[in-house]
Amino acid sequence: MATIKNGILGKFNGSVGNITGYNLAGQMVVREKAINVANPSTPAQEAQRANLKYAIEIYKVLKPLLIYSLSERDKKQTVFSEFLRLNLNTSIVNSTVDLDKLIISKPNSPSVELSLELETGINNIASGTVI
Repeated sequence: MATIKNGILGKFNGSVGNITGYNLAGQMVVREKAINVANPSTPAQEAQRANLKYAIEIYKVLKPLLIYSLSERDKKQTVFSEFLRLNLNTSIVNSTVDLDKLIISKPNSPSVELSLELETGINNIASGTVI
């Protein structure tokens, strides 16, 4: 991968034609959108994308808390990616969120008791308390 300070398009976020630009950990990244996909989505890929959808909804609600509670992470890793690493395949499985397994802080972080109520289109949230 090549790195360039200001390319022909300069700094930008979003899409222009088939080019997408964004900021990742302080660096500008420019990618080209795939036009033809050689291998279509498998059922496992579709299931993982559905799980990711639920993870994003939970993250949006918890973001202010997670910025504080996951501050002891590798600084090159975003709060979002740390949240996904801790939860995507453990507490968010089969498009269901198990709140008993949801991790919102590292072991050395202060304990937080959380009551969660989502007002989104998500219907499959297991009940529980996160401590």
